[in-house]
Amino acid sequence: MTTIEPLLLTFLLNAVWEITLVAAVAAGCAWLLRDAPSRYKHKLWVAALIISSLLPVLTSSGFSAREMLDQLSFQPENEISAIHNDLPRGDERRERRAKLLLASNSQVSRDADRFVRISQNLAVGLLSGYLLFLLYRGLRFYKAWRRTKAILRSANSATLPASAQGLIAKCRAAIGVEETSVLFSTSLPVPITLGSFRPVIILPERVLHGDSDVIKSAVGHELAHVVRRDYLLNLVYEFMYLPFSFHPAAMLMRRKINQTRELCCDDLVAERLLESKVYARSLVQLAGSASPLGRLASDTTLGIADADILEVRIMALLKRPMISGRRRKTLLLIAACLLLALPCVGAAAFAFHFDVYPQNQTAAGQQEPAQETTQREKRAREEKELRERATNEARERAEREGNAEFQGEELKVKVLREREEREIRAKQQAELVKLAKVNMDQAIQIATSQYPGKVLECSLVGEHWESAGKLSKDGEIFYQLLILSADDKSSATHVLVSAIDGRIIKAEKEEER
Repeated sequence: MTTIEPLLLTFLLNAVWEITLVAAVAAGCAWLLRDAPSRYKHKLWVAALIISSLLPVLTSSGFSAREMLDQLSFQPENEISAIHNDLPRGDERRERRAKLLLASNSQVSRDADRFVRISQNLAVGLLSGYLLFLLYRGLRFYKAWRRTKAILRSANSATLPASAQGLIAKCRAAIGVEETSVLFSTSLPVPITLGSFRPVIILPERVLHGDSDVIKSAVGHELAHVVRRDYLLNLVYEFMYLPFSFHPAAMLMRRKINQTRELCCDDLVAERLLESKVYARSLVQLAGSASPLGRLASDTTLGIADADILEVRIMALLKRPMISGRRRKTLLLIAACLLLALPCVGAAAFAFHFDVYPQNQTAAGQQEPAQETTQREKRAREEKELRERATNEARERAEREGNAEFQGEELKVKVLREREEREIRAKQQAELVKLAKVNMDQAIQIATSQYPGKVLECSLVGEHWESAGKLSKDGEIFYQLLILSADDKSSATHVLVSAIDGRIIKAEKEEER
């Protein structure tokens, strides 16, 4: 497995809960700002989308799960010796060092608990499904972009009567847009805005036959999109949303951005161009005359009816609730910003990580199984707790009995060392039995056939160990026998028999036994 695969899985794992947390906090902040202008709520949801796209990347980048797992290996003997040497009575600096070592071990144990270990096949399946989903979403975005280009090619300019030209000029002056192309189309259901750097407004041809308020509402709303550069920003938001488009919380943030964007444009038109009641009535006329089957994709077009919240927009225009008091508004904005920072702290403290192990990991003793790794980490934590309790008890005895603590500490060190040595020998013996192809009875028969006598000792041993319980590639496995000669009872022979092919590696005679 390459490093990029665990990183991608870690990215997806953290994105699942981090985006949910950000959306929940943003919803709480939106409730606090429910009486604030729409532009504040729009910025809030945009900030939530930006944080959602950055948090999984920051908590996953530059991280290797395998390297971190390697760092989680404990060395009980070294740590015990360090604690033992750092506890002379009356030396506060060394006691503080011992406490820091124990705290560091505790932190390592907590980090190990945040690893999610999965097999290679499952990891490949998850990544394949995610990449196929991204491909599907990318194709949909590309098709929407092609449809948008087709709409732009089909639009045409028309010679407007002087009254219509005057209305459009008035809208430009009121909204603050100097020059923007206005085209017309017979196939569009609603007015839309296209273009990132050279925006173009395309109006349905039926708008030309409406009254002046309808024309001013349609043109004014689209000019509001132009002055706010909503088309370019919307494309940026869509690209940020694309990697997380599978997440319901990300869908919620995208929908809230679209809705608050339309409310911002409505506020701008109601402030600069038309009265709220007149503009609300014109919106109802425009929405009522549009075909319900003619809606366009909101990812590549901006229309007056994109958000599909006509009732909410009408009520917002008629009520226009605002926060009374500048001080209260400032406090609510500060509170919303502080709450929105909570997901960043949570992501840094509780980020999870994937560790992918090969599917054939348990074959031929090549790598350690996941269950064995979990047991090893559990034993390491238990030993750490045992050492911590032993250290605390030794320190308390030192205060009561003076130098008697060293004897008790040495005894605990000896007991723990013997226990570790027994575990290492057990692991080595299990590895030897698993790798040996010749059993002990066969080895005895082979040795006594060439060196007759009584077998006094026979043991299975190995050379060149890479680590505890794992033989290196150039390691050897053989049976070591001591045979008392049948002819001469005063001599014995040391015989080494290969546990792989049964050949006699070495025979050495010991005289006058």
